[in-house]
Amino acid sequence: MQAETIYHTADYDEMSILEDKLEEHCIIVVVFSAMALESYFNDYLADKMGDKFYYENFDMIRPTAKMQFIAKFIFHVKLDKGQHLYHSVDKLFKLRNQYVHNKSKDATKYGMTEEQLEKRKDVESDFEAWSIHLKNNIKKEMEKAEEAVRALCKTVKWIDQMDKNSYAMFWVLGAGGYAHYNEEERRKICQVQKEFGIPVIKEVSEKNAF
Repeated sequence: MQAETIYHTADYDEMSILEDKLEEHCIIVVVFSAMALESYFNDYLADKMGDKFYYENFDMIRPTAKMQFIAKFIFHVKLDKGQHLYHSVDKLFKLRNQYVHNKSKDATKYGMTEEQLEKRKDVESDFEAWSIHLKNNIKKEMEKAEEAVRALCKTVKWIDQMDKNSYAMFWVLGAGGYAHYNEEERRKICQVQKEFGIPVIKEVSEKNAF
């Protein structure tokens, strides 16, 4: 809804507020996608190797290395750095690190470098140019968020394909499971699941409740 609104409003303040909110939501999507995927890598490997052995020896390696470890030593397949799946996951974690481990830079009191501030002033002096610039920025952030979710979905689908007993899509994405949500929440979740090719959650009723 916010993404649609920002393309139709002509109010400077409203657009600025919407930009901040949308950017915040996009960052949350990226960070939580990465967290969910690495958490599953950890859980999957710990289950295969034993918690104590895994966490004492392999917990601190990079997430992409964990994925390669799964591919080589559990699935017995090759996962090269040039493969699309590896590239998608590597990109996800690099973006997560960019958001979470952001490096400090010389900046003004406005939170931008002098060069960024001057560019912003030039653009903001022309509302039409500024609004186009803002919408393009939002589009880029939303594309990053979508790529993050797709990387997550592709990886757990790959794990499910290689290990039929992993149920990765269920544990990470709730694929095809039952859940207690109100109708509006379930509709939104199902809409996202369909968009990314995930089996939708089912409504818990008295008939199928555990």
